[in-house]
Amino acid sequence: MPDVGKQEALHLRHVSHSLAAMTNTLFMIHGMSGGGWYWGNYRQFFEARGFNCIAPTLRYHDNAPGDTPDPRLGTLSLLDYADDLEQSVRAL
Repeated sequence: MPDVGKQEALHLRHVSHSLAAMTNTLFMIHGMSGGGWYWGNYRQFFEARGFNCIAPTLRYHDNAPGDTPDPRLGTLSLLDYADDLEQSVRAL
């Protein structure tokens, strides 16, 4: 279930990794009207097999299913999301 609190930047809901195991890290990116929670079952599957999974929730995508989308969604482009994701990956 998504965290319905508002956010100003990319929010990493789940980080389960060590720097020594970065070759086994999966960075899972959700689509429109979703969140990092979409990847819950996949995360469990891959983590059980030794992978470290990161499933961020993109900026302004933290609404519960059925809620009205955050109006700030229309202020961002794909490049904004790409920049957020790049910064998160570089921070690993």
